[in-house]
Amino acid sequence: MKEININDIAKKLGIAKSTVSKALNNRSDVGEKTKERVRQLVEELNYAPNHFAQALNFRKSRIVGIIMHDELHEEFFAQVVWVITVELQQHGYAAIFASSQKSAMQEKAIIRDHVNRFMDGFILVPCAGTDVQFINDIISQGYKLVTVDNYVKGINAPFIGTDFAKGSYLATKYLLDSGHRQIGHLAGPEWAASTKEQAKGYQKAHLDAGIEFRKSLTMNCEYNESDAKDKFMRLKTQNPKMTAIHCAGIAMTNGALSGISDLGLSVPGDISIVDYGSTSFISSINQKAAEIGKTASKALLDLINGKSVSNKSIIAPELVIRNSCRQLNKS
Repeated sequence: MKEININDIAKKLGIAKSTVSKALNNRSDVGEKTKERVRQLVEELNYAPNHFAQALNFRKSRIVGIIMHDELHEEFFAQVVWVITVELQQHGYAAIFASSQKSAMQEKAIIRDHVNRFMDGFILVPCAGTDVQFINDIISQGYKLVTVDNYVKGINAPFIGTDFAKGSYLATKYLLDSGHRQIGHLAGPEWAASTKEQAKGYQKAHLDAGIEFRKSLTMNCEYNESDAKDKFMRLKTQNPKMTAIHCAGIAMTNGALSGISDLGLSVPGDISIVDYGSTSFISSINQKAAEIGKTASKALLDLINGKSVSNKSIIAPELVIRNSCRQLNKS
């Protein structure tokens, strides 16, 4: 039995194979009557498209690579990937997820592999030390790329992320308004652009409230529970009157909670907490993962379709108040 391919469909209908491909992908530049003719013949011949062959013929795969700097342990990134996947599926694209494991070398290897598979575009959360020149070389070759969450200066691609300065401002202001005066800040690593933005919000909230900002209440740490616990313990030892803490992420919160437990303290009785991304009892900054995912998907699809895209799309976060903070008498 002869295998039916896209050329056979085109010959039987007397149209170009590119038109058949567009019809199968429900492209708007093909008329509905043509699409219906293609669908009827496809059903009659029981044709299943060979996506690998299509990729070789047209250098298009209708597949997008999602490359994160870590595994999907945090709910924020898991939701971003889920929303992107759903949005792309609705437009006829499949998504493949890969983790760079926080390695710039691994990140490059993944992108090279995706390029060799003719993927149509990439959504990238850059890791520390990402090779800007390499990324820009890929973009200059015509590949479409959007970066998310971690802004890296010099990458010639649209960026979609959170207004980290506003988020930390809201968190710190809430604690200050609740009467806290010694508020620790478990900040992210120094290499992350978000860390600098969060520091601006944390400091501005103190300035606006007329409260002195104390550098000794801030410590940078990696996005892992062990380092966060160690830095929390050091903060509390150096600042015994510290009554609240603002954490840059869930890993920092988990580290702080472990330290609080080891010290025989409680939340919110002894320490109040506001962080980024928690969904349980911790008051938290909602980064609006769904909106970020939708915005990133639309930006990439617009690039693929030759449309112009904003260089930066910054999503405003919001404070979600739960049960991890207590009111103190203001002084």
